[in-house]
Amino acid sequence: MHRTISKLLGYEQPADLMPLKISFEMTTPLLLAHPFIHLDGLILHLLYRDLLGDDYYCLPSKEPLDFSQYVRAPIAQTVDVYHASVSFFDTDQKFATTIYKRFCTEYLDLLKSKMKKVRRGSGHFRDYMMRMIYIPARSIYFYTCANRAELERLLGHVTDLGKKAAYGFGKVRTLKIEEIEEDYGIVKEGVAMRPIPVTMLRDAEIKMMLAYKPPYWNKRNVALCAYPTTGIKMK
Repeated sequence: MHRTISKLLGYEQPADLMPLKISFEMTTPLLLAHPFIHLDGLILHLLYRDLLGDDYYCLPSKEPLDFSQYVRAPIAQTVDVYHASVSFFDTDQKFATTIYKRFCTEYLDLLKSKMKKVRRGSGHFRDYMMRMIYIPARSIYFYTCANRAELERLLGHVTDLGKKAAYGFGKVRTLKIEEIEEDYGIVKEGVAMRPIPVTMLRDAEIKMMLAYKPPYWNKRNVALCAYPTTGIKMK
């Protein structure tokens, strides 16, 4: 049964990949800058950080690098779409909140710099106000078709999810990975579980321009897609 979606999409899953449900129990609420957390983006982030160590943080921030010829992500893939859902929460409640960041003058004597003036209007020490999505979720879950052992190794390093973990948001209490019968990484019972390019579909109830593969900040990865949680019809 778990091969059904793969066959519909013209894809045969490798033997070392299996349908999985990934669940995180949370200690604190989340802050997000986007309606969803993309599981494939999270896994590739962890994979590249594991491979590159501290050099990972020296990669260009505005020009993505393609590592696919050197390393295989432990997730099933159809064309260039990973079998990895967006995040689902145990609550429908979402609120807008504001995060403020200001330069703390009481620790000014600890600043090691040759600067004679701290600019708070621009640069590293600038003040800012940011609107974010506050989600009081106690649990978060994803669907995927992947190598279970590798996901357990990579996701075992996750201590928080979402934005502003340094402020105490998105702290993970426990991780659970369980095998399920069917692959819901792309679609479940006629509902999109992630952004799916319309070129892979016959129709979708809600379509919009979305990034559909990592890195999600790259504008080149934006295409007309079925919106996650909307009804779709396969070709």
